[in-house]
Amino acid sequence: MSVIEYCNKETGLQLPNYSECLKFIEDHVVPDMLAGSMMDSKISYRKVTKNDSIRRVVEKLQAESTPITCVFSYGPHIQKMLSILEIYKKVIYKEDKTVKLHQWNKLNWFINKVETHNELIHTRKRVPILLVIIIREDDQLAARVQLESKGFTRQS
Repeated sequence: MSVIEYCNKETGLQLPNYSECLKFIEDHVVPDMLAGSMMDSKISYRKVTKNDSIRRVVEKLQAESTPITCVFSYGPHIQKMLSILEIYKKVIYKEDKTVKLHQWNKLNWFINKVETHNELIHTRKRVPILLVIIIREDDQLAARVQLESKGFTRQS
């Protein structure tokens, strides 16, 4: 049997159920990670799974009207998310070479506790959660946001 924990509390999640996991991330993990970072502007959220169409997600990211976009995923879905973000940035810069994107990344995790009949052989594995904040074209907003103080890493 497998138990998923976040911040040392059982979540009741099953990792293969990505819709529940992503909803939990949006409702609990993202607010924990952004608390106190002066994100007073409207934020749009994008969940990414390994089954998503790259083209559709990139088009949705391009169509965003809010200046701040939060893109997140976990475990086996992170690679697809990174590919989508790199393609999105390439498309944005190709359309307009003067556009500015500001990006911050932060990694968190679930703990997957796998229990066996022998208490000495219980395993604990970290399942990564990646959160990426993108601010488009707003240098003043990017300067006001205090994500570095929350452990985010700025990417150029």
